[in-house]
Amino acid sequence: MADLDASVAETQKVLQAVISKPKLTEALLKKPPFRFLHDIVTEVKKQTGFPAGLTDHDQDSNNFKDKESKIAYLTKVIGFVTDAVGPIAVKPQKIVAGLEPENTNAWLQGLAKASSSSGGAAPAPAPKPAAAPAPAKAAAVPAKASSSSKANVDGIDVKVSFNAPAKEVFECFTVPNRVMAYTQSKCEVGTEPGQKLSLFDGSITGETVSCTPNEKLVWLWRQAAWPEGKVSTVTMTFEQTSPGTTEVAMRQTGVPAEDVHGNSNMRQVVEEGWKRNIFDRIKMVFGFGTPQFS
Repeated sequence: MADLDASVAETQKVLQAVISKPKLTEALLKKPPFRFLHDIVTEVKKQTGFPAGLTDHDQDSNNFKDKESKIAYLTKVIGFVTDAVGPIAVKPQKIVAGLEPENTNAWLQGLAKASSSSGGAAPAPAPKPAAAPAPAKAAAVPAKASSSSKANVDGIDVKVSFNAPAKEVFECFTVPNRVMAYTQSKCEVGTEPGQKLSLFDGSITGETVSCTPNEKLVWLWRQAAWPEGKVSTVTMTFEQTSPGTTEVAMRQTGVPAEDVHGNSNMRQVVEEGWKRNIFDRIKMVFGFGTPQFS
């Protein structure tokens, strides 16, 4: 209880420096209901512009009445914060269930920190977060990356299993309506080589390099905060190991070691983005299995 008391006091301290409402009472912070958390995030957005990726739909609490929609919303906003400040041990399912308030308070403290880092008190053009974070909208990606004095990280590899046929999983990366369902943002995706790629309202841009339906997909991928000319390559393979199970192997190469703001944790940021903001969200939204990483 002492640890929770201290955590609540810290949450009150850091959030009250950013917002004046809702009232951050000890009782609410010790067992924060969804509406209370939604009001906090919405007010932080109003005062600071962070998280910039929240849509008008996201900011209307009437759109989140059932458990699934609340979890999807929390997954999104938690992802924005962890993309900005690093991993936080908080799970949207636990928040909705009213469990682990210490972790919820740690996330709220991260929200305050991320909003302060985003530039402060004006909601005007704010950075857009991504599946792997990006504080500013990127220009259209070039076909090839230019050289840079900053080194790249080693290849990033993530493997994940989905309880669904390969065709259904593949469409989660190539059919716009499916992608928008779990990203809750505008996108451009497809299967034709050269087709534009845009995820999370343009925070990630690129193009389709090649596509073998239900088997393999290759993208060029650039995030907004990367140094000019930096473009990575994403290769995903889809193996249907049984009628209802598909294994996806994702490898991303060419990720810069630092972004333009000097953040040197790009490997962690990108990998966590894939795990929590893409793979786990697909599972939660479409019911393709239990989230592995959130």
